Amino acid sequence: MQTTAQRSRRTRPEYRGFVSDGYYLDSAGRLRFQPEPRGDIDLARARLDALLLDDLPTPPPRPAVVAVEVAGRWPRAKNVAAIRTAVDEIPSRFRSRWLAAGGRLEIVPGDNARIHPRSARLGPVLGWSTLGSVFCVVAGDHADSPLTASHEIGHALDYVFGYPSHSAEWLKIWQNAKAAGKVPAHGDQRQRPAEYFAESFARLWHPTLFITSQAAQDFIMGLV
Repeated sequence: MQTTAQRSRRTRPEYRGFVSDGYYLDSAGRLRFQPEPRGDIDLARARLDALLLDDLPTPPPRPAVVAVEVAGRWPRAKNVAAIRTAVDEIPSRFRSRWLAAGGRLEIVPGDNARIHPRSARLGPVLGWSTLGSVFCVVAGDHADSPLTASHEIGHALDYVFGYPSHSAEWLKIWQNAKAAGKVPAHGDQRQRPAEYFAESFARLWHPTLFITSQAAQDFIMGLV
């Protein structure tokens, strides 16, 4: 008995009344298949268009305390670490206000912060901050650099809080402290109430050499 060889052929999925995945009906009603080469591209574009801006990845925040190179020199790494620790010791309710305003502290090598390219003045200083700004600079290689960093952030926060160092209440605290002989002579603290404010702020977290008066402490802590 002769047998007939059967051919096997690839079959299409049975049409069940819907069209998808490249299948379509032609003008004669026949089921056709033609993959759409732009399908993946269109899908990707549609997904991108549907994305909300809030879902897009954002770059990491810029570090607030950074070492900078000046004339090929960098501040010592251990000193940079000590300054960062000093800034971290400032309570977050103060530090966060400085950061939210765009606060930045740059650490230069050596013991003179005036070598920073943005310095507009001459004369050696351990730190400085821009008037009406939250940008600060500190010399990185001095024993007092951590305290100086907190002092300059104190100046920046004075600006952020609307210059409380000029208020009648602070002026009274400053004058009473001077009369009691409790305002140090260095750093123009006896001549400028803003300097006493910044130094009192720094000494709250680094209570060495002298401790601010209780009235000064209460005033600063009451700002936030």
